[in-house]
Amino acid sequence: MKQFALSELGILVLPAFAVVGELKAGQLKAIPIEHPILQNAEAHLVTRVGRTLSVASNKMLQMISSQMSAFR
Repeated sequence: MKQFALSELGILVLPAFAVVGELKAGQLKAIPIEHPILQNAEAHLVTRVGRTLSVASNKMLQMISSQMSAFR
């Protein structure tokens, strides 16, 4: 999808963190969309009750909470 937009064939609707590199490089331009549906987005990590998270799941949870400001 990124290549589609980079080739100037159309537009994308993605959160800014998904194209942060392209935005910083000036390859793409972000246009904020102000709509209640988009303002209340949530992310969830779902596991079975009583199940210990795997190492990979724990690392993903740590990355989401510490490095991805969109999920804070």
